[in-house]
Amino acid sequence: MSATDALSIAAAAVQFFDFSTKVLSSAWRMYESGSGMTVDGEDIDAYVQNLGSAILNLRAQNVTDQELLLLVGRCERLGDDIVNMVRRSAITSTNKVKRYFKVLGQSIRYAWKKEDIEEKMKRLDQLKGMMFSRFTSEQLE
Repeated sequence: MSATDALSIAAAAVQFFDFSTKVLSSAWRMYESGSGMTVDGEDIDAYVQNLGSAILNLRAQNVTDQELLLLVGRCERLGDDIVNMVRRSAITSTNKVKRYFKVLGQSIRYAWKKEDIEEKMKRLDQLKGMMFSRFTSEQLE
């Protein structure tokens, strides 16, 4: 076995160990939480819900700017998509045995989706910034 082969095997082992550690850590947090979600998932859910409340308040002000309304709609759709992804990874079973096995599968799925969720959260932050900037500039006019 050459040195590069040994290095490749070692790198693969480290990656597997890192992924396994993340999955097991996430699984434990899901299992212990009352909501069946990770702390990250609960935070994301709360963030998107707060943004939804801000959007409802914005709509209540009878905004007529079409670009602003398009941004609001994009924020709502993206926020709903993110919340659905997070909530689908939540554990709902109260049976301890079923919950234990289900949490392992869900934590693996959450680990696979985490990058996608983080990417969508970045886009949501950008859209939120554009939306509130547009709203503020409309109010100043």
